[in-house]
Amino acid sequence: MRRLGTCFFLFSLIAGVVVHAQHSRAESITWSQPQKLSTTQGATCVLNVAIERLDMPHIADIDIMADQIKKRKKPHLIMKIEALDALGEFSKNSHQLSENDLRSRQNPFTFSYSCTSQSRVLTVSICSDDDNTGQCQGKKPARMNSLVPNNEPLSDTSDAVYFFGVFVLRDGALGALPVLETSRYSVLKNALSSEVAVAPSEAQRIGSVVAKYNDAISSYPLILKDNMVVARLPRTVFNFQRGKLAFTPVAH
Repeated sequence: MRRLGTCFFLFSLIAGVVVHAQHSRAESITWSQPQKLSTTQGATCVLNVAIERLDMPHIADIDIMADQIKKRKKPHLIMKIEALDALGEFSKNSHQLSENDLRSRQNPFTFSYSCTSQSRVLTVSICSDDDNTGQCQGKKPARMNSLVPNNEPLSDTSDAVYFFGVFVLRDGALGALPVLETSRYSVLKNALSSEVAVAPSEAQRIGSVVAKYNDAISSYPLILKDNMVVARLPRTVFNFQRGKLAFTPVAH
């Protein structure tokens, strides 16, 4: 979520406006170090996705998602790895995320897939699944800046995506994509074309999808640790009541 100046931040917090934090910049794909995932065709591989929590002095993604869980039909969201490329489904797994999972789960989520040496362009997404599809793909991106925890029911009950991160798999190596600010989608498209051998037209299509979701959700980009994909989710370190600041640390 993007961060604004201190004075405006305090005004925004008091007014109940959610503020996104600014991401650092990167110029190309960052590849995982030397241990690689198997590329044995036909075998079953696993890919782990962990959640890293980032403490913020304002209402942030985890707080918003927890509020959405309380208001939806199902008491959980789902995490899913899905294909941005045109090569078909990557993993059949999806994992339920309760509010407790979002706030405190330490164990990674494991996704199985058919081992491959093909290059894949993939997303880690977190979404609601009231429609029971088990998918995040095709659901609308949540406009995180417009969502504020409150006691009011949802005005729009259609499913939404609350986290969207992009990564690549090439010859068994994981790659983290560059930061995806609106003005820099050319960096993404160039990286896909030059480092993952994605055709220019396909890179253009992928860039358009990424732009749609990233501009609305503005998630922190995925990072790689210990051959895992890590989704970084910010959370507030203070109790918050609409209309006033309450500087009491939240127990996580």
